[in-house]
Amino acid sequence: MHGVYYGGAGGGGGGYYGGGAGGAGGYDGAGGGGGSNYVDPSIVGAAITAGKNGGNGSITIYEGAIPPAPKALVNSDTVAGGSSSPEALAASDQGFDVTVVSGATWSAMTAANFGQYDLLIAGDPYCSGLAGSFTANATTWGPVVMGTAGGRTKAGNRILIGTDPVTHGASSTNDRGRIIRTGIAFAGKQPGTTGVYFNASCDYSSHVATLAALDQLTSEPGTWTESNSAPCGGSVSLVASEPSFTDLTSSSLQGWSCSVHETFPTFPTDWSALAVATDSATKPVCGVDPNTGASACGEAYILIAGSSVVVASGSISVSPLDATNPVGTSHTVTAHVTSGGSPLAGQVVTFTVTGQNAGAPGTCVPAGCVTDSNGDVSFTYTDTNGAGDDTIKASFTDAAGSLQAATAQKHWTGPTNAPPDAMCQNVTANTDPGTCVAASASIDNGSVDPDGDAITLDQSPAGPYGLGDSSVTLTATDTSSATDSCTATVTVLDAEMPTIACPVPQTLECTGNMVAGATVGSPTAADNCSVASATCGASSGNFPLGTTTFACSATDGSSNSASCNSSITVVDTTAPEISCPAPIVAECTGPTGANVVPGTASAGDICSPVTITGPAAGLYPIGTSTVAYMATDQADLSSSCVATIKVVDTGRPTVSCVESYNPSTTNVPRASDTNQDGFYRVGSGDSCGAAVIKLGTYTLTAGETIKITQTPGKSGVTLVNTMGPAAIKHFQVGPGDALVTATDDAGNSSSAICLVPPRPR
Repeated sequence: MHGVYYGGAGGGGGGYYGGGAGGAGGYDGAGGGGGSNYVDPSIVGAAITAGKNGGNGSITIYEGAIPPAPKALVNSDTVAGGSSSPEALAASDQGFDVTVVSGATWSAMTAANFGQYDLLIAGDPYCSGLAGSFTANATTWGPVVMGTAGGRTKAGNRILIGTDPVTHGASSTNDRGRIIRTGIAFAGKQPGTTGVYFNASCDYSSHVATLAALDQLTSEPGTWTESNSAPCGGSVSLVASEPSFTDLTSSSLQGWSCSVHETFPTFPTDWSALAVATDSATKPVCGVDPNTGASACGEAYILIAGSSVVVASGSISVSPLDATNPVGTSHTVTAHVTSGGSPLAGQVVTFTVTGQNAGAPGTCVPAGCVTDSNGDVSFTYTDTNGAGDDTIKASFTDAAGSLQAATAQKHWTGPTNAPPDAMCQNVTANTDPGTCVAASASIDNGSVDPDGDAITLDQSPAGPYGLGDSSVTLTATDTSSATDSCTATVTVLDAEMPTIACPVPQTLECTGNMVAGATVGSPTAADNCSVASATCGASSGNFPLGTTTFACSATDGSSNSASCNSSITVVDTTAPEISCPAPIVAECTGPTGANVVPGTASAGDICSPVTITGPAAGLYPIGTSTVAYMATDQADLSSSCVATIKVVDTGRPTVSCVESYNPSTTNVPRASDTNQDGFYRVGSGDSCGAAVIKLGTYTLTAGETIKITQTPGKSGVTLVNTMGPAAIKHFQVGPGDALVTATDDAGNSSSAICLVPPRPR
């Protein structure tokens, strides 16, 4: 923080940073209600706070951005009015981001939940006992306040109030509300901690729950007790101070119809009485009013624990009151004890350290922490927790049984911190698989801290980084929060190839001329960034028989490419069609048949030329021959058909029966009616084979000589005998029955009459 500027007070007219027109004073000081809030545009990180009650506003100038507002959490069961309660409004006026939750929500919260807040508030719900939702889970939120849970490592400030200011008209702005405003300011002032504003209100019947909750808020010896015996409308007095309570006075706490509802006669040593009920029956605590210097004793009813608590007493003092030392060294305070204004020797003094080195042990001189003859005793301890602030409290119980206490402040500072040295380098990164960004890329080039402190590195933006160049700032922060920054360029390249899927291979039937028409599909492609093009090396059209393989490729915007292959196969699965010639009928030309030239088959194929095979020309036997034809295309598919060649014998054989000589004699038969001995020679001929010659039912051979005798009154043919050495058959026939018939294998026949004269009478 560079500084705080306050607006002018009163008198009218606007100041450069604020001011006013004069008006009534308030707890934040006098000043007008008007005036400008102008801030020079060149100022970065200016936070303007308006004045309250006509008071001055302020402008705080921060180094860099304005830090986030601290957060306060209010249990609605413990206040009157929820977000409009005096406690919530006071916290909001002090810059807290206030959240009000139900008791049920509070009860369900975890330590991690409570650790997200800088201040916990349990207020005054119009003189009621402590809400069970607040005390029931004190074992959860209490350790957070004490810096041992919820991500907290250091105890926060605590304030305990044993009265009900809201019931008695306290608001977030009026005089009686001072205890609310200052108490909240104190409880929430320690950065990096969670403080608690704990108002016990009218706690008449819940002492067990209250004291159990308070046990969670201490780390030092001592026992909590609670009493309702102090006079309700009695007198009270401040007996300690702390910078947050500068605006608090004893008079602002006094004069209520019931200023005190409960007191805490005893309490652990890490707590201090801020105000006491002076007309209580016992006087366990004594101190000096920081505003009037008057001593007061009584039972504590407002108590505080934490940093920078200043307690003074007329009977004990501590020196030095404020000191600063380097971290890791030792510190000595001396307590001086008096009684009636004279040094008190032999008094045991208790020393308690709270703050950065809370609970630190020490060494007393004289031993046993007993005052010497001058009423003095010293206490020495060593810083072991680094930079921070401690409060050292020296106390003893006087002869009247009252606690006398005084405090001193100690500030531990570290050596001058050298900021880290942020070192950057330009880097190149590839996109992460499947994305068009690089999720992370470090530009750190060996950033170091000159002091050897551990450093944390933050990049802004932290990623992911898009394709191309991104300007990135690296900030190095050391353990003292000192920073240094540098800037570099993150260049993101796309080295990832696109993915491609080729069109599905096609198989098509040939449609003619040894080709088929095909439509080439489009490839599908994807890329982590973008696809610039996706094409195939073939276009739609006619494809020849067989398989045509083609390649497809995809290219992205960074010229990365991928390819795949597909194919179109044209097949011929259709057999040719064939038509056989008409059957052929040929006349035989000899016994073996006839020479025939078979007909020609016709054939065709939808895709390719065909070859026709068929029977050869040649000699075909008598009868029907089946001949086959086959058509074969270039895919070796074939079709066949059959035809017939029929060789027929339709010609009749020739037959003859002519008069012949008797082979046994020289007689020559005569063809006359008087030739009784008719010798005949039969003969036949056929172009396609032999014929069977018959006389009646008797088979003869061609060239055979027979004898026929015609006998009147007879009919038919009768073999009479076989004559002579030539075995001539002698037939007797009836008139007209000497008919010789020749029949060939085809059943064709011819007849001839043997001219046989009738037998003489």
